[in-house]
Amino acid sequence: MKLLKSNSTEDWRTASLILRKVAGDLDERGLALWRNDRISEEFLKSQYSSNELNLVEQNGHAIGVVFIQNRDHVFWPEITTDDTVFIHKLAVLPSFRRRGLGRRILEKIKNSAIENDKSWLRLDCFDRSSLVRFYESAGFSFVDRKIVMGSSVFRMQQPLRQC
Repeated sequence: MKLLKSNSTEDWRTASLILRKVAGDLDERGLALWRNDRISEEFLKSQYSSNELNLVEQNGHAIGVVFIQNRDHVFWPEITTDDTVFIHKLAVLPSFRRRGLGRRILEKIKNSAIENDKSWLRLDCFDRSSLVRFYESAGFSFVDRKIVMGSSVFRMQQPLRQC
């Protein structure tokens, strides 16, 4: 499994397609997550820069996506230092679920953040117990609950250094 920075037009389409497949699968299971207008190629391009798009590849095929930012003015506007990596829209295709890929992706992000002398990983996730438990099991802790863009989200963080 590789985490590759991407920026071609095709990569944006692939990211949107992966997110739509994951959202559709979750909808079918009664676990709605992202609205279609928030995972369209156009919306993603309006929210993220090309160097923040990362495709997860396995055996030459894109199987997941994650957006990695150094600043997050929407969900974490109070963080103004450069010591944080923000994680958004981590998704793995439904056919690759339950293989530990989400945790491996988070580990790769964490290792890269440590190599780049960052102090924190931060993310937001929907108010869903299974999602919160997943991130807690990966070392994140609850910070607070916030309403952002009309949705209730849990903000979570993980320190990368001992204070």
